[in-house]
Formats: sequence, C-alpha cells, structure tokens
Amino acid sequence: MELDIKHFYSPDKYWSDRYNDFTQKWIDYVASGKESPQDGEWKTLLNGRNENPVGGIGQGALIDKDLNQSGKIKDAWKEKLSPLLKEIAGAKDTDQEIIKKIKAVKDVLKDIVGQSRNNVFNRMLITFCPDILINIPDENQVDRFLSILVKSGLKDENFEDWVDKSIAIKKFVDEKIEKEDGLYVNYWGIYDKMSNFQSLVSNKNLILTGAPGTGKTYTAKELAASIIGCKVEELDSREQFHFVQFHPSYDYTDFVEGLRPIEKNGNIVFERKDGIFMDFCRKALEEYKNKKEEALEYVLVIDEINRGEISKIFGELFFSIDPGYRGEKGSVYTQYSNLWTEVKNLFDGRKRFYVPENVYVIGTMNDIDRSVESLDFAFRRRFVFNEVTAEYSQKMLTGGNREAIIKRMNALNEIIEKTEGLGPSYQIGASYFLSLCDKARITNADWMELWNTRLGSLLYEYVRGNPDAKETMKKLENAYNLK
Repeated sequence: MELDIKHFYSPDKYWSDRYNDFTQKWIDYVASGKESPQDGEWKTLLNGRNENPVGGIGQGALIDKDLNQSGKIKDAWKEKLSPLLKEIAGAKDTDQEIIKKIKAVKDVLKDIVGQSRNNVFNRMLITFCPDILINIPDENQVDRFLSILVKSGLKDENFEDWVDKSIAIKKFVDEKIEKEDGLYVNYWGIYDKMSNFQSLVSNKNLILTGAPGTGKTYTAKELAASIIGCKVEELDSREQFHFVQFHPSYDYTDFVEGLRPIEKNGNIVFERKDGIFMDFCRKALEEYKNKKEEALEYVLVIDEINRGEISKIFGELFFSIDPGYRGEKGSVYTQYSNLWTEVKNLFDGRKRFYVPENVYVIGTMNDIDRSVESLDFAFRRRFVFNEVTAEYSQKMLTGGNREAIIKRMNALNEIIEKTEGLGPSYQIGASYFLSLCDKARITNADWMELWNTRLGSLLYEYVRGNPDAKETMKKLENAYNLK
C-alpha cells in the first residue's frame, strides 16, 4: 500500500510560530556575540520541554544529576563553540561546507562532554539550523522515518550519519507536500502519523496505548480513514469500517458467533448468528475474492480492547488474526462450526473460518488501566503497540485559547512525570481541555471548574493511599495554576 505523504501533513501555525520564535532567539544570540547563556537558558536549550518546541530527545536526555555536562558546554562556549555556531546559525543552503561545519559542531560537543549524548547534541544543531535539519533529534526515530520514506520512493544512499539523513528526509518530504508560505513543517508530526500507518499496514494488527485523554480513539479513526481513503467524518457511512467497544460482559458470542433467541411458530428457539467480527470478515472476504490485490481494505476499531476478557472474546481466532496466518492458511474450526448446516453459513464454501488479507484491526487502551496486566502474551505478540503521548494529543487543541491550555497542560504533566509513583503514563491528555477551546476567554472560574470536576479527582485516584498524597495533590494543583 503506497504512502502518500501529503495525507500525513497538516500545517500548524501555532507550533510553527513557537518554533520560529525559539530558534530565532538562539540564532540572534549567537550573532550578537554575547557571553555564554545562563544556567536556566542552557537547560531550556538542551533539556527543556515546555519552552522548547524542538522534538523530544527520549533516552538521550541529560537528567538532572548529569546537568554538569551542560556546564562543560557552557564553559567552552566562547572559545570553541561560539565561533563555529556563528558560521552555521541561520544557514539556509545545504552546501558541503555548511554540512561539514554542522558535523564539526557535533564533534566538538562530543569532545567537550566526553561522552556521546547524540540526541541532545542533535537538538542543539536543529535549534541553530531549522531551515536545514528536521525537528527530530532522536536518532532511532530518524532511522525509522528514513526506512518508511524509502518505501515511498526516497533513494537509500547509505547515509553517513544523522545530519545526512535529516537533510535527505527534509528535501524529500518538502518535494512531496504543499508547504504553506512562512510556516515551518513539523516533520515529527508527519513521522508519528506515518509510523502508526506503517505499523498497521505491515502487521495488520495495531494497539494504540497511552495516558487517559490522549485521543487514542480519534487517532485510531484517523488511521482507519487513511487506510480506507476517506475523511474521518465519512467513516460511519462506509461498509469498510466498524467500531466496537469492549467491556467486561462482552464475549465470544457477541464478537465471533453464538446462539441467539428468535421466535419461530410461536415458540422461542435458538439460532446460530454471526458476531460482529465474523459478519465484518464475510463482507471483506466477498470484496477480496472479487478483486484480490485491488480489493478495498476493511478496518475494525476496538475501543478499550483491554476491558474485555480477550481470551474468551477471540477464542481460537488468536491463530487466525496473526499477521503471518491471514487468509486460508489461518483457517480454523470455530466453536459453532458444527452448526453451519446451511450454505449461507459456510465461510468461503467451507466449515472453517479465517481472517481475510484485507482486514485490519486497531485497538486502543489506557496504559494505567489495571486490566492491562491481564493481557496474555499470546495476544500481545500478535499486535504492534504504539504509544500516543500527551504531547502528541495537543494537536487536537484549536482556537485562540490553545497556547494558554498547552502552557498549563505542560506544567502539570511535567510535575506528574517527576512525581514518584506516577510518570508519563499518568499524564493528562488534551481531550480533558477540549471544552475550553471554543470559549471567547477562559476565566479563573473555568480553570478551577475543570480542576475540581475532572482533573483533581482523577489525579487523586492515582495518589490516594500514598502517605504524602495531600502534599502531592498540592504540588499538582500549584503546577496546574502555574504557581
């Protein structure tokens, strides 16, 4: 399935303005010839989240106890770094001399620090060269992005390092999309969407995980729309799409097949009926048999997949949904196949069921839900798990209040991540703030209502029972109120 890059690009003026302001500030700083930045400014450049719109640095981050590394960089600023940075800061052309100088800066950083912190160094390079490098400092993510784009036509030239890969990706993507004048492209956003899409296309089965309120369900629908080739709002009218939510009372008879009571000659009798998945697969099979490789794709979204008792719901279909056993080679006898006595009950003319090649399954689940622990490994190994982060969910926020919402959301989530017993999986997603987007002006009363009715009670559930729960809640509330 071909990946059309244009489908994964959405101009984001808010992010572009922040990115431009941040990078231009540092470019101007270098041009001014000022002394080395202050400690707080260094932390923002290298590690900062809220103030730094450059992509995340993941495992390459300098943790607090290692921030003496930035001290070494700071001490070498005037003699070693500043002269080199002046030559590359704000550069717009990717001639070989500029590329050599960019790489030279990275080599100097490695020598100064005495160890490899590539993602941190890459973030600094992006900040000074936003017109040359993509905003993805994480080298593993760049490698994956490159492998995805190679399937879309990018020539794999055995690039030497992250700098060469970043430049090649930028050039290729820019040629494929329609950029808006004056706006920077958020390449990380394109990568994240394409990564989810590629995971689903390659593996047929994908689960989106993440903290509550991060928009996993909407992201699943976006993916479904990408596979089917329509807009999200058109999905419900398409036969190729079906949405179901699992819950504790959901079982095999609902999902695969079972006996259902019907009235016949004045009596109540039981008749075998297809569940939603078998019915969905019958429709997909009819399409696939008629058109083979040209067949339309069918996408089933299972919301809150972990809330159901997975083994009982899927039964023997654990085998059939395996991406390596799609089609006839994965056919199985179901629990009720002995009742397939009529021709209309047969699946592809036989008493064995299989999942057609053109069926994709997307599930969603919260990382912190206790029922996640009950997912067995037989199920886990048949799905690819991709995370939807709280930061990524901010794309849902629109309107003039977006900046104010993101500021509070980031401040709260930073404290949540640092709080013992919590962490990134407990962060607050953007969907909790959607009700504030369309307000003409958000008042203090609006902020407090959201805290008292939704956020505060949710966070208290996370920390109650801890000996310092009261103090923790106070810290979280203060962060939310920007104190």
